[in-house]
Amino acid sequence: MSESTLEAYIFTVADYLKQVSPNQGPVLYRLLKQYGKSFPIRKSFLNGKGRAKECFMNSYRLMDSTGFTYCEGFATSDALGVALEHAWVIDEDGFVIDPTWEDGREYFGVEFETRGVYEITGLTGVYGLMWSTDLMGQSPEDCYNLLARWVKDEFKL
Repeated sequence: MSESTLEAYIFTVADYLKQVSPNQGPVLYRLLKQYGKSFPIRKSFLNGKGRAKECFMNSYRLMDSTGFTYCEGFATSDALGVALEHAWVIDEDGFVIDPTWEDGREYFGVEFETRGVYEITGLTGVYGLMWSTDLMGQSPEDCYNLLARWVKDEFKL
């Protein structure tokens, strides 16, 4: 999947979610549209060392232990061939380190400030930020504002 194909696919999925999940869909779509970007990959000994199917927890723990930046969005892997919701971290140079998959290929998503990851995880009681808006007990607009407040973006005012 090329970068533009991946982005088109992601926005198709996010647009669909706006229809079927009135809380999560619009929040996800707006965050990805406003702050989403592609991330380069760097092979790392840390890739694939976490539990399978626990990307949000694995990435949270790696962020917590290393200070790397937590990210969420969509990613593809050699084994899956289709983009799935996913979490990873990026190192100080902006390269993906994926503690869940060894064979990740493309990553498109949003970076979050560490303090925000802690705050939102404490609020919802689960790992994962953009995928847990239904647990925040707030309107979609308030969920978006809470998440957007913690987006790590050099262009954000």
